[in-house]
Amino acid sequence: MIYVAQEFELTVPESFQDRTLNVLMFGAKLPPEFNLVVSRDVIPKGHDLGYVVDRQIKTISGSQEKFKMTKEPEKKKFMQGASQEVDGIEMGMRYKNKGNIIYQRHLFINIVAHKLLIFVATAPSVWDAQEERTWVDIISDLKIK
Repeated sequence: MIYVAQEFELTVPESFQDRTLNVLMFGAKLPPEFNLVVSRDVIPKGHDLGYVVDRQIKTISGSQEKFKMTKEPEKKKFMQGASQEVDGIEMGMRYKNKGNIIYQRHLFINIVAHKLLIFVATAPSVWDAQEERTWVDIISDLKIK
């Protein structure tokens, strides 16, 4: 299998499972004003996209203080290539971690068979109109290969 990233391309064995992460940080401050993490995963055999989202909610709500859904899971469609639609689910949450309230949006996209792309945007303060605009701009311009 050929693995292609922005800066390189390499050949890996067919048994390779892509679980890489990309982290994009917006702004020059630390911690960043807004960051986006893109990860890859697989949907377990016999399950669907909804199962993965429910599992993520249970994991975070069970391990973080003051967990609250700020946007209930919502089904979305995305274009993959020029003509194929793929399923996605978007949700929002907030929780307390190490004394800080964290605000996030999650987007899970089933790109092929049981492979997932997961986008998680995080803001270290209240998710307001600026964060919403940034998030909407990112996902509305998303092109799935």
